[in-house]
Amino acid sequence: MLVSGIATIIFAILILANPVFGGLSIVYMTALAFIMIGLFRLFWGFIKKN
Repeated sequence: MLVSGIATIIFAILILANPVFGGLSIVYMTALAFIMIGLFRLFWGFIKKN
């Protein structure tokens, strides 16, 4: 919990210092989350099929 809190503070400072970095990081993290969910669904579908 402490590490995630420190990381949150660091990213908040980066977003305030450079808003473009913040916008791009939100886009990239959202895209990565959707890709991981899609891969998980693909693998889960193959597992349940057999």
